[in-house]
Amino acid sequence: MECMLKIEDLKVSYGNIRALKGISLHINAGEVVALIGANGAGKTTLMRTIMGLIKPESGSIQFMGREIAGTETKKIVQSGLALSPEGRKIFPELSTRDNLALGGYFLKDSEVQEEIEKQYEIFPVLREREKQMAGTMSGGEQQMLAVARALMSRPKMLLLDEPSLGLAPLLVSEIFSLVEKIRAAGTTVLLVEQNARMALKNSDRGYVLETGNIALEGSSSELLGSEIVREAYLGGL
Repeated sequence: MECMLKIEDLKVSYGNIRALKGISLHINAGEVVALIGANGAGKTTLMRTIMGLIKPESGSIQFMGREIAGTETKKIVQSGLALSPEGRKIFPELSTRDNLALGGYFLKDSEVQEEIEKQYEIFPVLREREKQMAGTMSGGEQQMLAVARALMSRPKMLLLDEPSLGLAPLLVSEIFSLVEKIRAAGTTVLLVEQNARMALKNSDRGYVLETGNIALEGSSSELLGSEIVREAYLGGL
């Protein structure tokens, strides 16, 4: 299986605080890999560092065999990586369609239209809300828009940061069902999620991040069966 993303001994600091303490992980093409951990573990820092939004102190980030650590974010997106950020970060005063168009900012006009139609097929509710201001949509619809906007750049790998945050339980299930649709369409997924049970149930493998270190790794079924993971992240069930 082809290794798509390989991270080795990655260290990131904020002043005197080291947020990532030398982590290593890999993601193969076609996988859904979950990254779980408590608030402040370093999950979002890792995602932002992969995308070039934070410059690492040291270490390697290789995507498709090329080193991208410290590379400009625009070039990282053009190479085939995209981020759906924590908190959605949509443009509330723009329509659904305009939000999507911004996600395909470096595509040709004809390609933007084609890609919007693809997103409407995956997320039918967005077609219904095409002209609606994004800020007036429900939380679940906004989350779908954030994911669809990230997919507009035609990524080989999608980084999904806390997609279930703030959503009602019924909507959480709906969001996670989309992860499999995205994978089926040919996009590899790195899923960062506080809802550890749902993340592991909807992924192939997982990593547990604790205070900037990889504490555990394994298949999702192994992690779901781990007493340590159950007690720390699954409510002891």
